[in-house]
Amino acid sequence: MNEADFHELIESVREAGRILRGEAAPSREFFFTPEDVQPIRERLKNSQKG
Repeated sequence: MNEADFHELIESVREAGRILRGEAAPSREFFFTPEDVQPIRERLKNSQKG
């Protein structure tokens, strides 16, 4: 990994920490309904049972 990519990764981890602590807002959020999840589970042949 080159130095520029490493510094970008470190800054991303720091930003994630700020978001988790409530010090910053996420730039975007994703919301999934059961109707969205079911086709994905079927396609991946995965269930909630794990």
